Amino acid sequence: MEVKIISGYGENTFQMDDADTMSLLNNAMRFHNKIKAIDGVEDNTGIKAEKEEEIKESITAQEFVKRMQEKPHSRNDSLFGTGWKKEPEKTEEPQDMEHPDGYKGFLYIKCDKCGKEKGFCAKEKIKSYKCECGKETELVNLKPLYTKCKCGNEFKYMTNMNTAEFTYKCFTCGSPVDVKMNSRRTAYITIGGVLKVIAASWLGNMVHQLVAGKRKRG
Repeated sequence: MEVKIISGYGENTFQMDDADTMSLLNNAMRFHNKIKAIDGVEDNTGIKAEKEEEIKESITAQEFVKRMQEKPHSRNDSLFGTGWKKEPEKTEEPQDMEHPDGYKGFLYIKCDKCGKEKGFCAKEKIKSYKCECGKETELVNLKPLYTKCKCGNEFKYMTNMNTAEFTYKCFTCGSPVDVKMNSRRTAYITIGGVLKVIAASWLGNMVHQLVAGKRKRG
């Protein structure tokens, strides 16, 4: 939200979220009411302003804004401007610039409602996936998912997963494959990958040598 403050120090514009804007507005009204209670407030014509009804501190910022929006133009508009009465602009839904027509091929999608995960192959481009629970999940800004199973099969999916790590079941043999998000948070890769295979082979050779050595000594 854009907040503009006009004072004797000039005109300043700030970008603030809704919560901070409400906090700033409450503080400004608190100081305003304190000065009014001591000396009174005069408008631009020099006429003493009429006393407004007291606003208790227990009133939330949202209730205060709603109350002020229902009132005609007043000295609050002179103090804060009329822009504060406007409703915050609604942000548009995220758009997928790289895949505006949807996704095709291997997809691994998690339902927004029940959380069930499913891997499948879409023969035609789709923009949403309907889960067995009936919830339809929009497919926007999916990440690549690269999997390499111990059975030797490698697949590339597109996924809407957003966790640091998760376990995928191989499409061919059903074995669990642990994957993690890369450091740039742009794709998922198999944890360990080839290193796991090398480590397993090295350990196997070591065991074989130890067994062979014991047999010779025996």
